[in-house]
Amino acid sequence: PPAPGPRAMDPLAAITKAKKLTPEVVEQLRQARAKAGLDQNEHITEFTAYRFLKAAKFDVQNAATNLRNHGGWREQEGVEDLFEMTGPKAQAVLPVLKRVQEVYPCYWYGVDREYRPIEVKLMGRLSFGEVFGAASQDQLFGFLAHQMEQLIRVKFPACCIAARQLVDSTLTIVDLQGLSWWEMTNSNAKGFVSRLVNLQEKNYPETTGKVIIINAPSIFSAIWSFIKPLLAERTLAKISIFGCDAKQWKPALAKLVDADNLPTEYGGTAGTIDQCRASGSPEAPWNDPKILAELKTAKYIEIVRKVALGGDEALDGDVDDVMSDSGDWEVPMERSHRLSLVTLQPPVLSSRTPTSGVSLTANGAATAPVPGP
Repeated sequence: PPAPGPRAMDPLAAITKAKKLTPEVVEQLRQARAKAGLDQNEHITEFTAYRFLKAAKFDVQNAATNLRNHGGWREQEGVEDLFEMTGPKAQAVLPVLKRVQEVYPCYWYGVDREYRPIEVKLMGRLSFGEVFGAASQDQLFGFLAHQMEQLIRVKFPACCIAARQLVDSTLTIVDLQGLSWWEMTNSNAKGFVSRLVNLQEKNYPETTGKVIIINAPSIFSAIWSFIKPLLAERTLAKISIFGCDAKQWKPALAKLVDADNLPTEYGGTAGTIDQCRASGSPEAPWNDPKILAELKTAKYIEIVRKVALGGDEALDGDVDDVMSDSGDWEVPMERSHRLSLVTLQPPVLSSRTPTSGVSLTANGAATAPVPGP
């Protein structure tokens, strides 16, 4: 009889090892992908499917439904075109891209001690008049979808290479200094926040690792009462809210982030907030020339799998560690383009400056983590 051929690689081997999944969870993941009809979809990987399964509290049917809806959303919104910045959807975003970067006060800078990308949201500086004067909601959310795809396909893989371990979540710092009641309670604001939460929770669940909200004024409690019901319990458990007393929140940031990845206003040494925002984070893994060169050599998911399996030696080592006992699981063939490294230039900062916030309490020490609902 002919000699048996090589066993096919188990496509769930990498995530099983990285997340230390039990056989029961591996089977749930396999079923969720199959029920969603997306187990051969090149753009919805096993890592994405696991995030959906985890967000659905390991309910296979709910996870499959949500994955199917996500696949439909990707097609409807032209997410692949938005990532590559090509095609009709991207052409609608490109004319306003530069201006949106200028007026939407959010930026990425460096990594925390777990090598998670750090996003800084200067929501106290946000002017919806400026934002919606620069772009329609559809254009703005096309830009935000592009940013999320860049996170999944560029920043996370770059951080995986730098850390030599799986990195698949973020640290977000939300700075509310200068927050305006009118800005956050008008109809434009509520519609934007609802759609933003929907984008994150329904299409990119479990990408948030930790959220630190700082400089929360007294009015934020009323605003939070609107936002909180929109968030999943798992997301709420990752959020901590601090008032305007820097003595309370600076130590919390220092526990998570080295000083050279924090602006001076937050107790770091990386320069001022505006300097960090304008710099484009040149020292971050996703801007490292050697890492970028490595990312260009293979599809991003191949790099993530390789790191998750244990680094450079994983695919050439003991096959028993990475192969399935049965040969009927095939690695999905990926038709996707090689990694797109669309470079967004650092924004020219708006001249709008924050005003001082108001303390949550008399001493500004509202530091307790936000409880679940």
